[in-house]
Amino acid sequence: MSVDETPSPATRDTLRVVVALALLAAPLWAPMLHLSGPTDHYERAEVVVDGDGIAYANDSDVRGDLLISEEIACSSTYDVRLCALEGLVAENATVPTGVHTSNPDSNTRHLFGERYPYAIVDDAVYETTYVANRSVQNENGMYRLDLGLERTDPESVLRHVSVRASDDDLPDVIREAARDGSADAATDVDVEIPETPIRLESDNGDEDGTDTYYRVYSSGSTDDTTPLLWAIDRLLTYVAPLVGLALLAGVWSRLEVTYVGDGD
Repeated sequence: MSVDETPSPATRDTLRVVVALALLAAPLWAPMLHLSGPTDHYERAEVVVDGDGIAYANDSDVRGDLLISEEIACSSTYDVRLCALEGLVAENATVPTGVHTSNPDSNTRHLFGERYPYAIVDDAVYETTYVANRSVQNENGMYRLDLGLERTDPESVLRHVSVRASDDDLPDVIREAARDGSADAATDVDVEIPETPIRLESDNGDEDGTDTYYRVYSSGSTDDTTPLLWAIDRLLTYVAPLVGLALLAGVWSRLEVTYVGDGD
């Protein structure tokens, strides 16, 4: 007995509907192909513990204004004024502020809303502190808080300020750049680059089983769109939905509605 391999009319119409719906939705999925338009490029620079400090493994890999982390002051060569101030704090032990406390034993490391909790001074990492000055009181009897810096462990700081590559909130292109060295994304895709290192944990990092850290940054954009790709992109965006409507109209015109019921 031979098998009829010709699809039935119902099967053909079903396939036409599927294709029609795909064409109608082309303006939604075509941008994901990124057939035309500029492309942004992202690269990485390794961040390492260097003695008592934190630094780029190779300074020539990055721009001088690319800070290692927004949570670490003086982590780029462009923070000239800020670094000079923090250097004075490190040399003079404390600097007075306009903030007061009622606790004479107050010695807090961070204040709410401060710009950064750490600083690099003379190639060493410090943590910011605020110490009550028992010798200075205001008219309300409150003690003035003085700025200070306290040497801290760079490895712990680097781990604290970093973002895990497995973090769900990390954009895919940033995760790819951290893991593979570089990645690309369409310019019209909203990508937020964390202003801090990305941490590749030991199972994704070096062969010796230690975590590695990379600062991902934008290295520019290019537009390599060819006339053919541009034409395909426009066809998918503007012509494909019309073809999809035509296919649906053809299937609809062949539909037969039959009423089956009890006769009187």
